[in-house]
Formats: sequence, C-alpha cells, structure tokens
Amino acid sequence: PYLPKDSYKFTFTPQPNYGSKIPKNMNQECYGLDLSKTENLSSLNFSWLIDAYNSSAEKDKFFGGSFNRLAGSPKLKEQIEQGLTFEEIKATWQNDLATFKKVREKYLMYNESLN
Repeated sequence: PYLPKDSYKFTFTPQPNYGSKIPKNMNQECYGLDLSKTENLSSLNFSWLIDAYNSSAEKDKFFGGSFNRLAGSPKLKEQIEQGLTFEEIKATWQNDLATFKKVREKYLMYNESLN
C-alpha cells in the first residue's frame, strides 16, 4: 500500500499461507512489480528495490522488521535511505569481495580458470 498505483500497476493481496500465517498488509490491496516475470539475471541487481523505496509515500514503513536480518546487517537499508544508487552500493562491497576471493583460493579444488 506504500507505492503509488499509477506507477506500479501490478496488484496483489497478501493472504495467509504456509510461510506466513498473518502476513503484513493481509487482505489489503498492494501495488508493486511482478518479479516472477523478470528474466533470470546472471548477476545481482536490486535497482527495483531502490526505485520502489524512492517512490514510496511512507518511507518510514517501507522496510519491514526483518529486512536487516535478511540483508545481513543494517548497512544496505542505510545506504538506500542515504540515496545511494545500486552501482554505488555495489562499489562498497569490492574490498570485502577481494578479501573473500583471496581467502577462498586455498579451498578451491580446481583452478579458477577451468570454470
């Protein structure tokens, strides 16, 4: 209900199911994007999340209570709230990714170039 219906034509009405007995906004028409129709991506992209946040009329209610847990930390939420683009957020990961790749090398069974 936090996104403008003139910009987000896809509608859905949250109903109880196996994963959520009492879903947020239950029985209330919500607007958004139908991500089930998007092609499989070869890399991570959540520009749609940033666009939805920027379009939201109630930014203080946009991120649910479990967003930080699902994202791994409050950092992603803070970056989106600060107005960073997807590319700017992705750039903040580069040092950690380089460290991870270096550490993982000793655990690889095959040479990386064989993949």
